[in-house]
Amino acid sequence: MASAVEKSAAIVIVTEGGPHIWAIVNAIADQFGPVSVILESPESKKQLLLGRARRQGLFSAIGQLGTMVLTRLGKRFFAGHAERLIADQKLETEPKPGQKIIHVSSANAADCLQAIADIRPGVVLLAGCRLLSRQTLAQMPCPVLNYHAGIAPKYRGMNGGYWALASGDLQNFGTTVHLVD
Repeated sequence: MASAVEKSAAIVIVTEGGPHIWAIVNAIADQFGPVSVILESPESKKQLLLGRARRQGLFSAIGQLGTMVLTRLGKRFFAGHAERLIADQKLETEPKPGQKIIHVSSANAADCLQAIADIRPGVVLLAGCRLLSRQTLAQMPCPVLNYHAGIAPKYRGMNGGYWALASGDLQNFGTTVHLVD
């Protein structure tokens, strides 16, 4: 007998996009069925750094800036290697035809919350998007998970997997998915 309130199996992924995120979206869709993607407008690097400085201090923000510069240089330097890995693993790094994509201004904006309310998902996965505010999180109608490319809490922030490998810390190379509360 079905319960009075049916749980939705719908999955919503909130992201700014990018090739590695589309590989994740496509892999989840292949495994679990169609997903809805809420694509937020990217946060400016300036706003990102100012927010980091406000929350964690100037030294942390300078470190973030350095990581951003290294990442940009690394992407150019290792582009051929990344292309070979993508081809070898047969990763799909673009949206599939027919992929439901809802464009919003921010993961914290009313239009994002409305899109989630309209879909009524069973879970929201954050993957490469800005931090949710307490107010936004309090309005989520279902569990919220976060994907992090590194083993948290040891490798937080951007490129955790890279920093684990660069440090020779192979046991902490991987991915963390955690409940956001």
